[in-house]
Amino acid sequence: GQSWDTHSIFTYGSIHSVHFLDDQIGWAVGSDGIIIKSTNGGEDWFSQTIGTNYSILSVCFLNNQIGWATGELGTILKTTNGGETWFSQGDRRNNHLRSVFFIDNLVGWAVGNCGTILKTYNSGEYWFSQNILSSDIFYSIKFVDIQIGWIAGWHGIIYKTTSGGEGWFAQSSNTNYDLNAIDFVNNNIGWAVGNEGTILKTIDGGTSWFVQQSTINSNFKSVDFLDDQIGW
Repeated sequence: GQSWDTHSIFTYGSIHSVHFLDDQIGWAVGSDGIIIKSTNGGEDWFSQTIGTNYSILSVCFLNNQIGWATGELGTILKTTNGGETWFSQGDRRNNHLRSVFFIDNLVGWAVGNCGTILKTYNSGEYWFSQNILSSDIFYSIKFVDIQIGWIAGWHGIIYKTTSGGEGWFAQSSNTNYDLNAIDFVNNNIGWAVGNEGTILKTIDGGTSWFVQQSTINSNFKSVDFLDDQIGW
C-alpha cells in the first residue's frame, strides 16, 4: 500500500466495487447492472450478464465459481458458475445494500442504508437483521473470521465487532470524509478508502488509522487486498 498503479477500465457506467480472488482473477460491478471480469490482474476486462438494470454496489467471491452481488433496492444475487449466470436471493427490501461479504459458503453479511445489517447462515437463502441502533449509511463490511469484522460508512464512521455482528463498537478514523470501502488481511492490518482520495491504513485492528497518499483526489469506491503488499 505504499505505492499504487493505475489500471483503466473502459465501460459506459460507474464502477462501484471490485473483488479479486488472487493476483489474476477478479470482478468489478457498477451502475445499470454492469459486471465485468478479469483473468489477467486487471489488464483486460470482459463483460458478463447479471440480469438486472439496477446498480450493483458490491461483489464478493469465495472461489472462482461461487459469488454474491448486492445493490439497489435490496438486490441480492448469487452465481455458482463464475458469474456466467446469476439468480436472485432473499426478500426484496427498500434499502440499498451497498456491501456484501461471505466468510465461508454458509455465513455472510450485507450492509446498506439506514443502518441496515443483514446476516445469513445458509448461503443467502434467508437473511435476518442485526440491529446496530443507527441510521447511518454503511458502505462496506469485511470479516477476517466468523467473529471479527468491520463496517465503514459515511462521514468517516467505522464500527468493529468481535461477536459475529451481535454487538458493534465505534472506532475513530480521524476523517469526516465518507469511507466507501474497508478491507483487512488479518486481525490487525487493514485499509479504508473514501472520498477526496482518502486512503487510511491500520496495523492495530482499527484502534488507530493513518493516512496513505494516493496522488489522486477522486472518490475511491472500493479496495481489495490479497496480502499486506498487493491490493487494488
